[in-house]
Amino acid sequence: MTCYHTLIVNGMVPSSEGLSIQQSNIIKVENYVYNNSPYKMILAGSSRTAKIESDYFGQAQVANIGIRGGASQTGLELVNRNHDKPPLLLVEMNGTIAQGVNRELVEAAYHPLFYWIRRYIPIFKQEYQPVAVAIEILKNWRGISAENLEQQRVEELLRNPQMRQNTLRPVLQERREEFTVKQINQLTEESQILKHKISELETQGVRVVLFDVPGDPLVDQTPQRIQEKELMKQLFPPENYEWIPEHPPRDWITTDGIHLARSEAREYASFIMNYLGAV
Repeated sequence: MTCYHTLIVNGMVPSSEGLSIQQSNIIKVENYVYNNSPYKMILAGSSRTAKIESDYFGQAQVANIGIRGGASQTGLELVNRNHDKPPLLLVEMNGTIAQGVNRELVEAAYHPLFYWIRRYIPIFKQEYQPVAVAIEILKNWRGISAENLEQQRVEELLRNPQMRQNTLRPVLQERREEFTVKQINQLTEESQILKHKISELETQGVRVVLFDVPGDPLVDQTPQRIQEKELMKQLFPPENYEWIPEHPPRDWITTDGIHLARSEAREYASFIMNYLGAV
């Protein structure tokens, strides 16, 4: 264990991105919570936000705590618990807020015993678990990466219109129906929690900016998606909350109708930076 720890500290062991969605989320949260460096900007949201990599924003100290299968509330809870507050917090705002806070993920990161151990002894962090690291080394050796695999899929979708239609069909079918009264009530309830968290952070000097990640144009034109956008603007009116404006119409390329391809996520990150630099 001592030798393994030494190799990690000296940068000779590659970190893992996780073998599952759950482990990937844990790694992302641990990297944020146990990093001693202050951040200038943080992105909180769901897997849609998770696709917008931190390094797409250039040299700025940016942390992306978008949780796959989760929501913005988890990110806000993490920021609220962290002593160092960022000057700028971007919060994804759409139907994913119905997921609420992932308490298990948050409490695990701030466990009273393991918090200090993981902060100063990286061998106990998920990104350096031996099995995950071994698979990461094997993938690097074989030239396999998530980026390459995604690029292959995107190229197939662009070459094969039928494959794109088959990919979009279940998403389009799911979103052709508007929200039920129960779903609207749940979103409204969760929005109240978000409003309270946002207010708390703003009183501590954090500039909170809301945004909604675009997706495939066909999906964004479905009845449910249109209703979703309208509902968020009603719950968080632009006269009371700062919103990043919608990107001009564009045929966004996604991997599944919802999540932007990496090249598109980079384009959207550039759009965000242009907005923030202009205000």
